[in-house]
Amino acid sequence: MDRDGQRSCEVCGSLSSDLLHRQPFVLPGGRLVAYDVVSCANCGFTFAKNLPPPEALEAYYRENLKYLYEGSAFVPPSLEAVHRDSFTLVDSFLREHSPPFAGTSTRVLDIGCSTGVLLSLFRQAGYEHLLGLDPAPECREVARRRHGIEVKTASLSTFRADVSFDAVLLSSVLEHLVDLPRVVRSIASFLREGGLLFVLVPDADRFGFELREPFLEFSIEHINYFSRPSLEGLLSPPGFTPVLVRSEVARVNQTSFPVLASLWIREGVHGKLPSRRSDVGPIRRYIEMSRERLAALEEALAPLVASGEEVVLWGAGSLASRLLATTSLARINVAGVVDNNSGLQGKTLLGRAIEPPAMLKGRRTTVVVASYVWGDEIRRTLVDDYRYEGRVVTLP
Repeated sequence: MDRDGQRSCEVCGSLSSDLLHRQPFVLPGGRLVAYDVVSCANCGFTFAKNLPPPEALEAYYRENLKYLYEGSAFVPPSLEAVHRDSFTLVDSFLREHSPPFAGTSTRVLDIGCSTGVLLSLFRQAGYEHLLGLDPAPECREVARRRHGIEVKTASLSTFRADVSFDAVLLSSVLEHLVDLPRVVRSIASFLREGGLLFVLVPDADRFGFELREPFLEFSIEHINYFSRPSLEGLLSPPGFTPVLVRSEVARVNQTSFPVLASLWIREGVHGKLPSRRSDVGPIRRYIEMSRERLAALEEALAPLVASGEEVVLWGAGSLASRLLATTSLARINVAGVVDNNSGLQGKTLLGRAIEPPAMLKGRRTTVVVASYVWGDEIRRTLVDDYRYEGRVVTLP
């Protein structure tokens, strides 16, 4: 953070940045918040500025159970495939570089582990010393009950390791965090020298790949937008040497997410800041594509606004929060709001209490589905489980 309480570049430390986009949200409770998407004028790293304080972000993750899956045994097959790809990459490296297989003694820490799905794959493969870390208290109980995985309820700022780990996993974590240099130093402190760090982050150089949802990558939670140069710029100076950095496409249901999957060895010797600058061009193109997509979506919402008919909004998450702040969605006659996320239920949006989807049973009100990732699944739930006879409107 700089002296005004705003973020300086957490890769090179520069205080100078260029504004690319301002992203507003209407949060449950009706609070309007926004952040600025900026690029570092020195190294090109793109990140969100003018954020709430770190303790407010940590509270957000504790209170909103987005990744908990309600404690059910079901994990969407597409998401399980993403976890399995990550496991295979790490497991293959560990087996190749520590023969004979040392899974019985290898200590693995998964930071931001949610309910332990990724760690459960290590357990099934014979790893015995596994620990997860997540700020949401419910994750600990679900991971223990479903997978027999130990999870500590803590953030990186409060976690204290009493052992050194052989491998640390950061799967879809670094894009959420502030004070990145401190985060990386903390990880280095409990990863043994020669230990393996796995990092999976969205790939900013490929934002907009198969674009469906406008500004998907600028969610409430995502505040860092990494390319390979910026990831190397963050991890190399504290002594992490890249073994593999590759761009992949993760698919969850009908939505594609370009990601950087990478492996790093902690050498214990501080490296230099790479000279290669991040290219801001792909982010600028993504913003322009999203603005065009948002304009098309606005046209699709116009008939609902004009009709004045009562609708129930299914979805109170990041997409709904963005659209309520940037489109005419707030002008639709919303009679109710539902969401599967129990962390949101009981809060309000548009002055309506957010309820479980079961409230729709027996009703015939038009349902507007505010989700691209889960839109098809929500429609199937309405038709197959609820035998819903009302109109269901999904976003184009």
